[in-house]
Amino acid sequence: FAALLCFARLRGTGSGGEGDGGGAVAADEMNLLLKGGDTYAVRAKPAVAGLSAEVSARVHSAAAAVAALRDWPAHLAAHRDTWHAFMAAAAPEAAVPECWEAPPAGAAPLTAAQAAFRRVLVLQALRPDRLVAGLGLFVDAVFGEGLRRAGAHEAELGAVVERQVGAATPVLLCSVPGHDASGRVDDLVAQRPAQKLASIAIGSAEGFADAERAIAGALKSGGWVLLKNVHLAPQWLVQVEKRLHSAAGNRHPDFRLFMSLEIHPKVPVSLLRMSRVLVFEPPPGLRANLQHTLAMVPAKRMEQAPRERARLYLLTAWLHAVLQERLRYAPLGWSKRYEFNESDLRVALDTVDVWVEQAARGRANVDPQAIPWQALRTLMVEAVYGGKVDN
Repeated sequence: FAALLCFARLRGTGSGGEGDGGGAVAADEMNLLLKGGDTYAVRAKPAVAGLSAEVSARVHSAAAAVAALRDWPAHLAAHRDTWHAFMAAAAPEAAVPECWEAPPAGAAPLTAAQAAFRRVLVLQALRPDRLVAGLGLFVDAVFGEGLRRAGAHEAELGAVVERQVGAATPVLLCSVPGHDASGRVDDLVAQRPAQKLASIAIGSAEGFADAERAIAGALKSGGWVLLKNVHLAPQWLVQVEKRLHSAAGNRHPDFRLFMSLEIHPKVPVSLLRMSRVLVFEPPPGLRANLQHTLAMVPAKRMEQAPRERARLYLLTAWLHAVLQERLRYAPLGWSKRYEFNESDLRVALDTVDVWVEQAARGRANVDPQAIPWQALRTLMVEAVYGGKVDN
């Protein structure tokens, strides 16, 4: 997504970016990245020394498609040691040999974004496993490193509620299918014992009536209202919007309306415009998922005795990350996309707390042999996560 933002910015302005990071990307280079080269047309060309026939075909097709890379095969043959080191590197995106033609005399030099994009094309042909990492450097060249750092951290809901929204601005918690974002509101309320929250699941006639009563009461008294799964009733959201508009000037300053929903095309655009929209999705990759999970656990909870609690939290976070990552490969990782979400993680951590405290009995440390591993394993496998598996 960040790469698409870069393409839109460079296409729209022809310049921009951090420092000299701007400059439009040539059309032939963009087409090569998006469509790939025509490897069939270059099948008769000899393989490049040291490369397989498939990789050589990608190199020749890139050289045929992009004018600036026309001498790339010759550069590979003339600098075999350099390219061998590149192919064997753990992070080749950081040291891509400059195999493209320099701009003609009198023309503007390559900008940082243009050079980074050509490195992406080289990675696409020789090291496609590092293509995403190369695109990350391209994003840095256009927007600076701050964009990716900001995207790595989710917005803190408490700060949004306190500083960015008022009683007139609903908060939409959007998520991808299988990822429930409503638990963040529950966690926020748990940190504020005095805060009143009315939580209603939308989808039935009783739910609509309860939601309307809760909104009317909170508008007067200043409570919080959480409407879950509102994407199931997009037509009803028009009534909610009208109710909020009609209450203009009569809202309690402490009133807040939260709505959790899956991303849905029929959600009223006018409601999106008047709301503060937060999008949540599972972090891609085991490392990002682990970091996200551990960042969710308050430091005070992590440091509670016994000390083995934190290690069990890490094991639970690892299990949760593996289960969620396998969902990306359904029906290979799982037979279908089960909804393993943060609610399951919270229950798993609470289960760890119960059994660890029972084993520790107030002590600062507990013998690992005294931890009821079988009980924890059975609960995780049969109830917390395994209870959703039906095949």
